Amino acid sequence: MLTRPEPELATRDWKDNYIYDKPEEFFESYPDERLDQDSMLLAVRLYKDGACRTLVPELCDDEEFMTKAVDVYSSAFAFASPRLRANGAFAAKCVAADISNMRYISDELGSKREFLVSMIDLHPPGKFSALDNLPLPSASDYFSFDLKDKIGTCDAMTYFRREELFERLQKVVPNKIENKSVKKLKI
Repeated sequence: MLTRPEPELATRDWKDNYIYDKPEEFFESYPDERLDQDSMLLAVRLYKDGACRTLVPELCDDEEFMTKAVDVYSSAFAFASPRLRANGAFAAKCVAADISNMRYISDELGSKREFLVSMIDLHPPGKFSALDNLPLPSASDYFSFDLKDKIGTCDAMTYFRREELFERLQKVVPNKIENKSVKKLKI
């Protein structure tokens, strides 16, 4: 086990060097340092998933810390608390940083039409990478299997517009709806 250096070496430098050299030993020797945001951000930047797996629940539920963690490692959103993964504004920032974070949003948020439409606007289908001319993933690529089955071969935005129109018609003409599962309107 390493010992603390002489007082002339600044505490922050000592921690940073120790984390760079032997992160596992550092956090085993000083478990309270897992609550230090600066130390954990450095560990996340350096060791990505390995450091994220060791985050304490307090930091996983801290929106400010997780925002910084996503800034240094975009997939850190996968380790955010369920409360944060259900927070629409926070999830939108994380999905903006990396579209693959759509996998980690809560089921509740993944079923909200407004959120999904905003994600389609942010990551629409049909965009191509400028470097290798391959299609970029779109938000609809990360929809749940149930939602993909409902949408079928239709464009996702068209599907959501039809759903919205059907809900408006249902409010205006509630007694005329025949079969809600087929969504036909008897006129």
